[in-house]
Amino acid sequence: MARIHIQRTHRRSISAMRRVAEDVARRIEQRHAVSWHWLGDTMELAAAAGGARGSVTIGDGDVAIEIHLPLALSPVRRMVERTVAAKLDALLAA
Repeated sequence: MARIHIQRTHRRSISAMRRVAEDVARRIEQRHAVSWHWLGDTMELAAAAGGARGSVTIGDGDVAIEIHLPLALSPVRRMVERTVAAKLDALLAA
């Protein structure tokens, strides 16, 4: 299993960051059949098929994304990491 970890700082409230995370999760849910739910300030996500899963943990001043890709997706790990990091950076800059 390939693991991706991305962490960034932010200047928003936790509730504002939760809203952003939920907006993104809804789009992912529609496009890729991913389910999600909150456990405290951590959003857990899981793909309906394929075994990919991840989490978004929102802290006071930071956000961490953890993605676990199944072995079959290991070859695209770097591409996924770059894409997620770029989208997160764009969301935080907005």
